[in-house]
Order: sequence, then C-alpha cells, then structure tokens
Amino acid sequence: MVATLAGLLILGQILTAWQIVGFTVALGALVAGQALNRRS
Repeated sequence: MVATLAGLLILGQILTAWQIVGFTVALGALVAGQALNRRS
C-alpha cells in the first residue's frame, strides 16, 4: 500500500513536471509567434 502511494506520488510529480514543460513550450511558441508577427 505504501509502495503504491509512493509510486502514484512520483508519477504525479513526473506528470506535473511534463505539464509545466508543455505549458512553458506553448507559452514560448505563442510569444515567439507574436514577436514574429509584430516584426513583419
């Protein structure tokens, strides 16, 4: 039971980390797209 909870906790942290990475990449792409649109 403890091992299962620990596994879920680690998995949750990994998923959260990937969500943060994905959000950062999406945000960066959005900002870059706006900057390119302003230049042209």
